[in-house]
Amino acid sequence: QVPPLYVHFGLPMPMVMPRARFRVVEPRVASLLKKLNLTPEQVEAPFETLLARVAPVPPELTPELLERRLIDAIAPVLDAVPELEDAVKRTRGTMARAASRLAGRYGAALRTRDETLVGRVQRLQSALFPHDEPQERVLGFPGFAARFGCEQFSSMVLRSVVPFSSSVQTLWPESA
Repeated sequence: QVPPLYVHFGLPMPMVMPRARFRVVEPRVASLLKKLNLTPEQVEAPFETLLARVAPVPPELTPELLERRLIDAIAPVLDAVPELEDAVKRTRGTMARAASRLAGRYGAALRTRDETLVGRVQRLQSALFPHDEPQERVLGFPGFAARFGCEQFSSMVLRSVVPFSSSVQTLWPESA
């Protein structure tokens, strides 16, 4: 939009209207949301964040506790080494980095060990936030119109969309 051109030609600037934004939560997706106790908005989080939310690390040995135990186990041995303060300091740093990396990998392994849960989270994100983009930017009208019928889907969108609002409206169709 170039306001000076409108002024140059003596034309009024057209009103800028935000795009209608909505996401469609189909019945299967709604069922998955309910099973995982999530909202459609939460599914837009990065995959690892979302997975950590629905698959919390078991409390018996958390990655943080593993890292702390490793560092605590090494400390007395390093403290007992005489006269090599610089070498001990470097070794302590190297061991701390290694413990941190191991704890990170352990945490990731714990979160991804349940492949069923991982698959469910991937399906949710694919349906509601495909390719890390808002659903309305990736999945178009034709697919939903084919599933729900053109008139039914159009009327559902028109009933739900709030004029001049940039917020995402969530549509919950009855059946697909």
